Amino acid sequence: MTDYENREATPATEADMGEELGATQDACAEESECEEILAQESDREEYERLIKERFREHYARDTQRLINRRFKKYKALEEKVKALEEEVSRHADVETLLKEERERAVRETEERMSREFRAMRMRAQENALSPHTSRSPFDVARLTKSERALLATRAQKGEKIHL
Repeated sequence: MTDYENREATPATEADMGEELGATQDACAEESECEEILAQESDREEYERLIKERFREHYARDTQRLINRRFKKYKALEEKVKALEEEVSRHADVETLLKEERERAVRETEERMSREFRAMRMRAQENALSPHTSRSPFDVARLTKSERALLATRAQKGEKIHL
């Protein structure tokens, strides 16, 4: 075979080899994934074995520490909720007391005002006159023009006029 023949045959073989290489790489990729999965499973088995046997006390202690920390947070939240509930109940009690106090003040004011009103009605009139007798029945603004002229002429004659 000549160099020329070898060169022509070489690209064809490289293409065939490329396909085989791709298939091999795919198989290797699948195999490496499988190996990773198997390695993870064997690591997991060893981890569980170590936890159950050699490091059992350490694992139990760490797990208990995590549980305690988480419950500590929940306990703190529960205490805050309890404090808020107490505050709300105190607030409701204060509102109830204020409402009762307001109602009592209104009742006392009504009673006091009614007593004062009754006392004012029973009080004797000043100068022992009734409201009707204290007012003058005579009103100059209501006089007619002729009545005013009559009063003026009487006053000119020297008569004392009481209005």
